[in-house]
Amino acid sequence: MRWENLRTQIDPRTDDLSSLPATFVIKGNSADTYFFEFSSSGDAFQFEAIEHRVELQVKLGHRDGWRSAGFFSLWMQHVHSPEIYAAYRNESASCAEAELPLAHNALKNIYGN
Repeated sequence: MRWENLRTQIDPRTDDLSSLPATFVIKGNSADTYFFEFSSSGDAFQFEAIEHRVELQVKLGHRDGWRSAGFFSLWMQHVHSPEIYAAYRNESASCAEAELPLAHNALKNIYGN
């Protein structure tokens, strides 16, 4: 997937700007929050309304190549309205009975299936 942009907040006002994908520094011993936006042509990978195991890789300035920063679960069953710019909770909690079919249909529509 291709990295599109970076945000430090998600705020739907008109002055909510995103940054282009570029190298940035995180100071040592700090905790920062970032929202990364990715896109895909849909040919290589397609999300389903299930748990996806994701590896986050980083490129450290003083080392060659990419390094694993860890893994996390990405739960796509809560994504039901991707046309609306919204942040969804990344939780394993079960969906409401009506929510899972909405997620399946929404993800099919994204990829044109």
